[in-house]
Amino acid sequence: MILSFTLIFSVEGIVKGKYSKISIFPLMPSFKSILQKYREESISEQNKGYKFERLMQKFLKHTPLYDFESVYLWNEFPYKSQFGGKDTGIDIVAKTNSGNWWAVQCKCYKADARIDKPAIDTFLSTSGKSFKDNDNNRLSFAYRLWIDTTEKGFNAEAENAIKNQNPPVGRLGLYDLENINWEKIEKDNAKICEKYKAKE
Repeated sequence: MILSFTLIFSVEGIVKGKYSKISIFPLMPSFKSILQKYREESISEQNKGYKFERLMQKFLKHTPLYDFESVYLWNEFPYKSQFGGKDTGIDIVAKTNSGNWWAVQCKCYKADARIDKPAIDTFLSTSGKSFKDNDNNRLSFAYRLWIDTTEKGFNAEAENAIKNQNPPVGRLGLYDLENINWEKIEKDNAKICEKYKAKE
């Protein structure tokens, strides 16, 4: 494995025409490099998908963009049995500190892929359903978040399908995710994924 490094020189040394201090730090992993590692090292599409979903779970837990109290993978969601089968189209469920539930779908696609309507149909259908909590309160998802690794996003048909939806649909794509500091998130995720890999 080849590591990339960056040299940081002191301003004083540069002004005087010499480098009085030199520090060498590994470059922080870029989002694209993390994706490439997943694609090269994953033993199956399922394994790659699991790694990506775990990474997004960690991201949603720690990002200041949102205010989540809890972030569950689908198999951890306490009310998942009310939605039927395993392939529900929802990968992550998050609960905000104000008590709102979000449905999240994660897709690790190629950067040049275009997301079509069939790809989002199951997600829209399942996340439009209500469920009951332990106190028998009827709940619904307040927001739907689609996360993918493409540059192009939804095609025209899919874009039209998500317009004026209730609950609304938002998207995080490749350009959004590239601006995140992934260093600590990826380190934590790698430890978890190694345990999963050993079980496969």
